[in-house]
Amino acid sequence: MPRRNRPKGKRAGGPAPLRPDVLGGVTPAGAGVEGWTVRMSQKGGSDCPYCNRPIPAGKPHIVAWPEDEIELRRHWHVACWERELRRGGPTL
Repeated sequence: MPRRNRPKGKRAGGPAPLRPDVLGGVTPAGAGVEGWTVRMSQKGGSDCPYCNRPIPAGKPHIVAWPEDEIELRRHWHVACWERELRRGGPTL
């Protein structure tokens, strides 16, 4: 007989879906830096400039670049971005 007492908030079959307000070009709360454009993404394939580890496809992460210089955009793990902000923000 299947279990019925699953913890509240958990769904069968994986993590809860992402809210649409944190993807697709919306700046996450507290993630912005003056003079930088900050977005959320789920596309992977890049290495984080903070820890130099790969960001797997499908994992939500930060994409940031100096305003008007999109060719300098970098993909960051969310935790690495938060650490960088505590250090004073990203630099080139």
